[in-house]
Amino acid sequence: MLMLSIPQTQTATTHVAVSVDSCLRQFSATQRLTRADHVHCVRCARDQLTVDRGCVVGGRDILACMHVGTRDVYRQASHVTGSSCQTRSMLHHCPPYLIIQLLRFNAQSKLTTPVVVQRRLLLGNDVVMGDDDVSQYEIRALCCHVDSHVVSSGHYVTYATADDVRWYKFDDVTVTKVNIDQELMTDLVQQNVYLLFYRRVTS
Repeated sequence: MLMLSIPQTQTATTHVAVSVDSCLRQFSATQRLTRADHVHCVRCARDQLTVDRGCVVGGRDILACMHVGTRDVYRQASHVTGSSCQTRSMLHHCPPYLIIQLLRFNAQSKLTTPVVVQRRLLLGNDVVMGDDDVSQYEIRALCCHVDSHVVSSGHYVTYATADDVRWYKFDDVTVTKVNIDQELMTDLVQQNVYLLFYRRVTS
């Protein structure tokens, strides 16, 4: 499961919608490390630049350590400065199924930023390590958390398909056939979508 933060873009009065793709690109964006950041770098590990942060999908890839292109790239951790390293989260490979959890909940409440769900996602080497191909994923199911601002209450509404033609909405004991393109444009989905299930269809 890939857990993605939702970019917080808003005007003075309303949240501006973001896309699942933009959440994915934020995940794989380059970040500069500080001395307080702790990651594991395969190259620097031989000189003890290894600290635990917890595992994300594919691990963390150090793009630049110290003075790249010189032996200083392997300096001891004590020589690391706040501007010396950059890191980037990437997928190790394209799995058959990509399950995404949108991080809608913080310690206080539920984030209400609308998220536009694309029926298709394209994953290339800007997101996947060492993969020169572009893989296409199609949405097969999604789950919305509604009627509550905390994860411990409310209920879930699920949309699913077996053939990408007939889509059904599961809401407690009610099952309804729906037009998924219309449903993806509703506030119910965009403000409450929580889990997304994509299937890889091409490479």
